Amino acid sequence: MVDQPAVAAVEEVAAVSNAQFNRPNERYGSDLIRPGLLPGLLGSGACLAGLWASGTDWMIMVLFAVSILSAIMVFFCIQAARVQPAPATRSQPAERDRRPLVIFFGIALAVIVIVYNPISPFVLTASGTGWQLAQVAAGAVMFFAGVLVRTPAPKG
Repeated sequence: MVDQPAVAAVEEVAAVSNAQFNRPNERYGSDLIRPGLLPGLLGSGACLAGLWASGTDWMIMVLFAVSILSAIMVFFCIQAARVQPAPATRSQPAERDRRPLVIFFGIALAVIVIVYNPISPFVLTASGTGWQLAQVAAGAVMFFAGVLVRTPAPKG
């Protein structure tokens, strides 16, 4: 004995499900992702940990972490700079070209890679208020690059 209202409810749910109608990808906005978010957050945390580790043996670990995470984010900036802005559709206005912002972050992150290079660590002798402000600025650059740089989502 099958309950008729329950069968009708199941059929109604199946009729409005996403799998039934294959709704477009634009349903939730753009098809861009932020792959540098985690490296940006971890790198900014490592930069702030460098404030504590300055002058200790732990500073070499901070140099490795910040340099490697910045290099990863430079790669994501290169990917994002190659993306063309999406054309305008009726449902969504045209997205402005973010390429100058991405290029700025790519250059700033490349400078961070060079400064925090653990192979030739000229920053191990750095100290003072200027170096501490530079570490905070590097953390801010990594954080904002992680949040603002977007690349296309992989297909498939």
